[in-house]
Amino acid sequence: MGGHILAIKDMAGLCRPFAAYELVKTLKQEVGMPIHFHTHDSSGLNAATLLKASEAGVDIIDGAAASMSGSTSQPNLNSIAASLKNTDRDTGLDEQALSDHSLYWETVRTYYLPFDNAPRHGSADIYMHEIPGGQFTNLQQQAAAMGLGQRWREVERMYADVNQLFGDIVKVTPSSKVVGDMALYLLSKGMTCEEVAALPLDHSVAFPDSVSDMMAGSLGVPPDGWPESVQRIILRGAKPIEGRAGAKLPAADFESLKAELAPILHREPRWDETLSYVLYPQVFKDYAAKRLAYSDVSVLPTPVFFYGMQTGEEWAID
Repeated sequence: MGGHILAIKDMAGLCRPFAAYELVKTLKQEVGMPIHFHTHDSSGLNAATLLKASEAGVDIIDGAAASMSGSTSQPNLNSIAASLKNTDRDTGLDEQALSDHSLYWETVRTYYLPFDNAPRHGSADIYMHEIPGGQFTNLQQQAAAMGLGQRWREVERMYADVNQLFGDIVKVTPSSKVVGDMALYLLSKGMTCEEVAALPLDHSVAFPDSVSDMMAGSLGVPPDGWPESVQRIILRGAKPIEGRAGAKLPAADFESLKAELAPILHREPRWDETLSYVLYPQVFKDYAAKRLAYSDVSVLPTPVFFYGMQTGEEWAID
């Protein structure tokens, strides 16, 4: 197929150490290209997964600087490099440089403490609910905003149930968000997946748009298709999209969009701004309005931006 590299993306940290060894070992026997293993440390055990993958001959692994590692992030790169030292898989990474990076990011992370709601430890519950590491904290915030923060255990179980209702799908952005949307919706309405599966086609339940869009084929279709009965219920008998959804989108006219964007920005737009506008029109408009109102706040030091200045404190800003 013309690939240059094979990536194993374990976004929820579900691949267990001995399974990783068997997977990588078998792939190395069959595939003549570099193998890249990406995982999250949601179980608390995924450094062992990467070490077993290393033992099986994996070419590339992902880790995070020590102070940013663990939980829903990647496993501890500093510790992995140290554990492989003086072995035939020695990474050759500079341990002092890794330590310096970790100290820097430890300071940065303290600035974001009010937003740092990642779990403080790994959990074997990940093997039950399968929520990807990149979604976990976002889903917690969504649940809290909907008044479901105190029912997080129920959210986890409902997420697992919705995943099975949808056919045990690959859960990564954006499909993982759709599973989360449905889980929060059902909990807020007091419904179960069994009740959804028993709905007649002429029901009046207003499922989230993201769920209807996914079942219609907007994100593509799983290899074995969607569960037909569930698809019919969610679409209320409407026909799903035939073929690839993106093939039916009109071509973007970048020149006319640049002309449309210029008066919003009060200047000629850059290419990356035009592309952002094409992909997320309303989000970019909101951003542009804030930028015009407050100028470029990215030059402010992070503590000043989030917490303001103390009496007598001075900052010099270019």
